Amino acid sequence: MPHNASLFEYKLAVYSAPTLMKYKCGSLFNISKSDIHNYQECFDYYNHHLSYYDLQINILRERKESVLIYIYSPKQLKRVLENKAIVRFLKSQGYHTQSISHLLVSLKKRFNTNVFPHEIGIFLNYPLEDVLGFIENKPVKHIGYWKVYGNEHYALNCFKEYDRCHSIMKEYMNQGYHLEEILAMN
Repeated sequence: MPHNASLFEYKLAVYSAPTLMKYKCGSLFNISKSDIHNYQECFDYYNHHLSYYDLQINILRERKESVLIYIYSPKQLKRVLENKAIVRFLKSQGYHTQSISHLLVSLKKRFNTNVFPHEIGIFLNYPLEDVLGFIENKPVKHIGYWKVYGNEHYALNCFKEYDRCHSIMKEYMNQGYHLEEILAMN
């Protein structure tokens, strides 16, 4: 296990709990390079070990001080991408939709431009209606893990579930469990 792995693991577990607990297809979080100098070694280690649980980690953007990490379940992301309206939307945004790897290459390119890719919501399991509502600057109904423009009831249920996932993951981590032990329990 790499040096600083416990800090990387804690951030990974807490910030991406709903994804790790299979409640959403992907999560996004930042790592400070000053906190974890060997982030690449930690990234490689956890990417290898999490692959057994249908989880992969990608670095979407690297800056001088930080690294933006996307963790996702390929199976769950594939299910999201079976929605034809989502595929049409991503194509309209310039994405190559032949495969998940093509989509992630496009997403990474978009993150490394000066324009923030608001379509990231699709990769985080936000409803298409809410992603479009944000882009089109429609009146917002609720703000939680994302801005809700469509089905508020659905979103509020998701927010409660995300809170539950974060709480459970923090509790397990604070009790001294390692991430792989927690994943093996689910």
